[in-house]
Amino acid sequence: MTLGTINSILYAELDDNISIINHPDEGWDKLIEKNVDVIQTEWLATLADYRDRKLSFH
Repeated sequence: MTLGTINSILYAELDDNISIINHPDEGWDKLIEKNVDVIQTEWLATLADYRDRKLSFH
């Protein structure tokens, strides 16, 4: 499943704004937990760093 997170109305308001302004656990993490394969974002490096820390891919 591919989801765009650039605009909050695309997927249950789990967007870049929630992940950047609040915390990635409130946005991107919920998508990762739903086994989303691709997350479209304008914050690729930030998402990749979060994903790597979350999944321990150091």
